[in-house]
Amino acid sequence: MLALPGTGLLLVHDVVNAGALLYPLAAVLFAVGISILAMCSWAANTLPHWASAFLVISTPLGILGYSIKEVGVLFVISGVTFGIGLIGAGLTVWVRPGDPP
Repeated sequence: MLALPGTGLLLVHDVVNAGALLYPLAAVLFAVGISILAMCSWAANTLPHWASAFLVISTPLGILGYSIKEVGVLFVISGVTFGIGLIGAGLTVWVRPGDPP
């Protein structure tokens, strides 16, 4: 539920260029929401643990990389780890034999 408003705020920021203060709030809401989803998926065994771990690890890496300019490369690494986790989650959903709708 936190990721949805975060996504909306990110879209609004991109469309109307609402200023620099909107992006950090939207990104934190999105990242925390995805991390909670990943932790719940880990507990429920609905995603591979490595995919959930990549999604969760990307959040603190992104926060550190964004807030501490000396380790800005962590922001890029955060994006890569998020992408790997999201690919893992997507492939799991795509390949898993589905339940009828």
